[in-house]
Amino acid sequence: MNGDVPSQPERILWEGHTSWMDQAILFIFMAAAAVRAAVALQAQQWGTAALYCSAVGLFLGIAAWFHYAHYYRITSSRILVLFGPFAHFGLNRRVVKEFHLKDVTDIYVRYELLNRWFDLGKLEITNSLTEDYLVIRGVPNPEDLKAQLDRWVRAQRNPWGPVPAQGTPDHAR
Repeated sequence: MNGDVPSQPERILWEGHTSWMDQAILFIFMAAAAVRAAVALQAQQWGTAALYCSAVGLFLGIAAWFHYAHYYRITSSRILVLFGPFAHFGLNRRVVKEFHLKDVTDIYVRYELLNRWFDLGKLEITNSLTEDYLVIRGVPNPEDLKAQLDRWVRAQRNPWGPVPAQGTPDHAR
């Protein structure tokens, strides 16, 4: 035995896009613009109504861009940030950042004002090899994901230690 870590296929622990509710402020602006468009339609102000309907479309486009631009994947050995609207299908994607779990030093959970109400947060993950950090935005239940990620980071640092057994809450599906 040469002391190397036995090769096992990567298992996906968590993956997803930024939550739609991470753009809550844009949805508030969309609602305000829709109300203003309805008022303009009642008053038969067609130009004003068209302007506010265009604003709703613009805000929806911005929210869709924020939602679909990045795709996050946490596997049993690394964290990937993929860029591209069809990244989760494996099409038109490129890896923006990649951290190996064994190189992760700290994981912080940050909340923005409205996101705390929806139990959304962002994970800031630092790397021991570089001064770089990685941010995963719009994560539902970020404290749970952080706890699970902490356990998997410890397992990567000590590959011969106990790995969560199949059927336990922190085992990868």
